Amino acid sequence: MVSAMIYILIAAGAWRIFEKMGREGWEGIIPFYNLYVLFEELYGSGWKMLLLLIPIYNIYVAVKFNIDLSHAFHLHGAYAIGLLLLPVVFYPILGFGDAVYLDGNPDRNGDNIIKQELNKLSSQVSRTGEKFRRDDAIEQIRKLDDLRKSGILTDEEFQSKKAELLSRI
Repeated sequence: MVSAMIYILIAAGAWRIFEKMGREGWEGIIPFYNLYVLFEELYGSGWKMLLLLIPIYNIYVAVKFNIDLSHAFHLHGAYAIGLLLLPVVFYPILGFGDAVYLDGNPDRNGDNIIKQELNKLSSQVSRTGEKFRRDDAIEQIRKLDDLRKSGILTDEEFQSKKAELLSRI
């Protein structure tokens, strides 16, 4: 009875996690297939899940997988430990909480997405010596504020770029 309740909690969380990732929810509750899909999302190849079959090395793979999964939702390493040790609690929190899936590919999340967004905004600001129109600057500040609210930018990064945009008006 208790094990069935634990499975239902984890399955419900996995269903929602997969929906947040843009996948079908049912993919999250099929054993082995759900791991294949998660590894495909995070590492580009679902077959890398077979690394979990290698004794001792599988501990490293499981820890790294949970860290990468938490980073894909823009959460920190401590959350990954929760995913690893208490999945019955942390999978439903991840699925039903307000965490947003950024994209598991390490080239498109974490610090890289911050750098990409900041570079894109900086290039728009420094267009061939043109003065940035006031409306453009306000729009860019709103975009930066959205990134800050979603946790992608820190308050310091937001304030720095905001000051840069305002100085160019």
